[in-house]
Amino acid sequence: VTASKRTISHSELSQSVSIVKLGQFIGDSRWNSTDISQQVAGVFGGFSRAGQQKLVIRGISDGLYEGRSQATVNSYINGARLNYKASDPNIRLIDIDQVEILRGPHGTLYGSGSLSGIYNIVTNQPDLNDYSMTAGVGYEQTKDGGDSHDIDGVINLPIIRDKLAFRAAGYYRHQGGYIDISEDSHILTGNLLFPSSQNLLDVPPGTKNINDERDYYGRALLRLVPTDFLDITAGVQIRD
Repeated sequence: VTASKRTISHSELSQSVSIVKLGQFIGDSRWNSTDISQQVAGVFGGFSRAGQQKLVIRGISDGLYEGRSQATVNSYINGARLNYKASDPNIRLIDIDQVEILRGPHGTLYGSGSLSGIYNIVTNQPDLNDYSMTAGVGYEQTKDGGDSHDIDGVINLPIIRDKLAFRAAGYYRHQGGYIDISEDSHILTGNLLFPSSQNLLDVPPGTKNINDERDYYGRALLRLVPTDFLDITAGVQIRD
């Protein structure tokens, strides 16, 4: 069993690591962990919805439902842990530099919950010299279902050249539903995948598109480089 925090090249690592670069999708919030799993062998992402994504690496899983045991895949963003007794939060990959997947077990370095592997999101850092801003909007229609739309944006603001900069990214997405309650009874028509918070007993007959979802996310980073040997980045993120 080995563990290392040293900075070395990918080719020198003894562990199995996959890296997916996303720099070209700087302002696109349509990518999420499901899309990453389709790019990397041995990684499966299933049962996806806003705020929940079951990731499986090396075929080892804690089960379909969350909360019964600790997750076997630890999810991180810039090295800060995102989950414990829960699924990956399925953050959409806006303003992301790369996603790193480290196949487990790695309890020596990352502790419990890393039996099958590590999923680490690395964001783009604030640029100390250049101003930039990107924005995007999207609209989709589902046959016999609800409309979907999204908006996202990224802004970078140097405050003190070569010393201090601020960067923020965020998105809002409404995913239209497609499951209806029939007029004469509480019978589902369509796929049986619906938010766990939805209590069908509280939904009147005739309700359309009961499984629609709304997803909000925002992230702000402040980067300070006081000397050539010190680089400090503080950040905050919110998800609803």
